[in-house]
Amino acid sequence: MTTIRTFAVGIAFTATAVFANDQLAQMRDHARELESEFRGLHTAVKAKSVQEAELRNRLEAAGANVDRLKAMAEQVEASHAGLVQGEDWKRARQVITLLDIFHDQKEKLVADGIGRNRGLIKAHAEGLAKRAAMLHESMTRMLGTAGGA
Repeated sequence: MTTIRTFAVGIAFTATAVFANDQLAQMRDHARELESEFRGLHTAVKAKSVQEAELRNRLEAAGANVDRLKAMAEQVEASHAGLVQGEDWKRARQVITLLDIFHDQKEKLVADGIGRNRGLIKAHAEGLAKRAAMLHESMTRMLGTAGGA
């Protein structure tokens, strides 16, 4: 009887770990996509090849992706309390918060006019890309740690 119970607990633990790894992998992949989006925005603003309407559309899409990333983080926090105790998770959560703040600020800069704020918009895009890359690295480290456990 104890063997069966131990086996059932082992299966439940393994299923939870696999689910957590899947969520972290999705967040990692999403961070990579965000990095690519923000690098593309940076390049377009730098080259002065983007029109205001296109920039607004791209920012709206990026905003939806930042919101999705926040929702993923909240889901991980709600379902994997042990996972969110480590320093990598705390760092990842801080980066997600910064992505959200920077993105909101970027939208305000665009609303004030691209021509007037081109340098700031470009700098914000670069900062967002760097933070998305940092998040990708944190998620990769967490997957390595979670996968090794």
